[in-house]
Amino acid sequence: MSLHSVAMFLLSWIMLFLLLCVLMAVISYSEGITVRLCFQKCYFLISPSSWNADMVKLYFISPQIVSFGYATGCLVVLYYVNQYAGLLKLFFIWGFVHGWVGCFGGVLTGMLTNTGFGYAADWMYLFDTVKLAISLIALMLLILGGFIISHSFQVSANIYLPEIKEDMFPRFLFFQVTLVVIAGTAIQFFLRIPAPAELQLILPANIVMLLPVILKTRGFKDLQFDTEQRELPLRSWLLVATALLLIILRLIFGIGIRVG
Repeated sequence: MSLHSVAMFLLSWIMLFLLLCVLMAVISYSEGITVRLCFQKCYFLISPSSWNADMVKLYFISPQIVSFGYATGCLVVLYYVNQYAGLLKLFFIWGFVHGWVGCFGGVLTGMLTNTGFGYAADWMYLFDTVKLAISLIALMLLILGGFIISHSFQVSANIYLPEIKEDMFPRFLFFQVTLVVIAGTAIQFFLRIPAPAELQLILPANIVMLLPVILKTRGFKDLQFDTEQRELPLRSWLLVATALLLIILRLIFGIGIRVG
């Protein structure tokens, strides 16, 4: 259960990462700016004096917009597939988590570290009280995402079980959510080395967002999905494919892809 969930955690994160790389490449090409796309960060190969307010807002706010769109798309898909027992459903559950964290976690950490969205906020000359208000709203929305996705994690038990009792949820959520988000976040952290510390801070936002799920070990109701017995052996091909994809992308984006 945990291995399958970790694989989907990483695959959905890779999809969002590639979408953001495409975004940066398109913007850079249209603006005539050279950029090097890496796992650690995007390196803009222009002089500091070449920046202007419009460019800063375009580069450092658009990733949050794309991340929110990714989360929204995954949530819409989940609305239609929640009742199905396919393993692919986990891709969209974790996709919502990554997109939501990329948006509101990115805003929060950007404000705290004065990077990314926080850098754009400086160029917009926002007052400190406004920045504080935005940070608090981002934190509340980040945690709200955990409540939004809580039901989908609950129903994801139908992938493995025809029914689940209330007393089974603490153990199920530990292996389906808690263990996975800790292991997945650790893998993300090592893949992004040597990213600056302030950019790595966004990763623990995964855990902050899912606190409503992790801490809610009681209170779920018994669920009866169907009477069909489940047989879901370990999908070794999924784990191997995920590991190979991570290695290939780490090699490529470790060196960096130059655009422009």
